[in-house]
Formats: sequence, structure tokens, C-alpha cells
Amino acid sequence: MHRATGRDTLRTIRRSLSRYLSIALIIAIGVAFFAGLTSTGSDMRLTADKYYADTNTQDMQILSTLGFTDTDVDLIGAIDGVEQVSLYTSRNYVDQLYYQNVQFNGEVYGIDPHYLSVYGYQVKSGRGFVQSDYRNFRKVALVDTTAVKNLFGGENPVGEAIELQGDVFTVVGVVALSDT
Repeated sequence: MHRATGRDTLRTIRRSLSRYLSIALIIAIGVAFFAGLTSTGSDMRLTADKYYADTNTQDMQILSTLGFTDTDVDLIGAIDGVEQVSLYTSRNYVDQLYYQNVQFNGEVYGIDPHYLSVYGYQVKSGRGFVQSDYRNFRKVALVDTTAVKNLFGGENPVGEAIELQGDVFTVVGVVALSDT
């Protein structure tokens, strides 16, 4: 009986060889696709992890409309794998930032002491914020290279005064993304 089934199967395949080959090809493509997806998923995660580690780039951002407490920051920092936590506020499309008669349109950030290292910035000239700047609520500012070019015409801005919505801030440093 097994011989008859085998001969009948071969006869059916010969009569519709193109259909049989098409089905076999579709199955082979499906198996290859599935194998590719299952094997590259872990490699893609490893590549992303390596990139984040090499470039010191954030790989998670938590937003809050109510803000965060010191307890929240401590709890986030205690999560396994979290190296640093940075809090900042941002205002997009600020249109009342002036240096002399030059207006700058862009973003303004209020940052904590960890922001520059978490986001991969380095102080290129001048200094960064120091603890007494935060403690005494000093009106000091860091500017990036785009602001230096657009607001100060490429000249060194350290020590210059900028005006943001009527408040005067002293530029203490210039920051740029780190090369590493």
C-alpha cells in the first residue's frame, strides 16, 4: 500500500510540476524570511545598545506635564542599567531672545547639572554651570554653536549679555555635541 501511495504522489507531482515547485518556493521563502527575522532581532538590539553606549546617547525619555520630584528622580536613577538622570525644561520657538539688536528664534532649555553629560555636550569655551549658579539662581546662560553663529556673528559670546523676555542673562560658555 505504501508503494501505491508513493507512485500516486509522484504521478500527481509530475502532472502539476509548476504548481508543486511554486508551493515549494513559497514555503522556502517563508522559512527564510522567518529565520531572518528571528536571527536579526537580537543583533539589532545589540547594535542599538552599542551605538547608545558609544555615543553616550539617551535611550529613554520620560515626559511629565506635572514635573518630577526628587523622589521620582531617585526612583528613576535606581532602575537597573540607568547611569544618569537629567531633568530639563524646554521652550520651543522662543522669539524674544536678543543680543543687542539681533533677534534669535530657537529653543531655550533650563537644565540641571547632569544635562550636558547625559546628552553628550561639551563646553567648548568659557565654563559650564557651577553649583552656585543653581543655588543662587544666577541669570547665566550657555549657548550652542548655532546661537554663536546666528546671534553673535561667530564672535566669542562669553561675558556678553543676552536678553530673554526682558531678563538679562550673562553668557558663561559655549557648548557643542561631543565628537566621541
